[in-house]
Amino acid sequence: MSGHAKGEVYLEFVPIGRQVKVVAIDAATGVEVSVIGPVNAAQSDLQALALRKLAKRLSEENGTPEVPRGAGRRKFLRHFRYGSDQCRICGSL
Repeated sequence: MSGHAKGEVYLEFVPIGRQVKVVAIDAATGVEVSVIGPVNAAQSDLQALALRKLAKRLSEENGTPEVPRGAGRRKFLRHFRYGSDQCRICGSL
């Protein structure tokens, strides 16, 4: 796969009923991710979501985890709850 330009990504949009599956494949590594969204969503929004997910996956595989952005996101991640009242991260109630 060395003949591909760095950063080249293949995108595939597959309508499935009232949803669209977007597959993003990194040409250099072959890493593939997919997202599903409503068929009436803007193609650019679904594309951006798939590319962001691919970038996150590539950074995880390279050992450079993504840093959460914004205080609201950190608070959400810190207190993300299961179906019960226990916090997923810190175990608090």
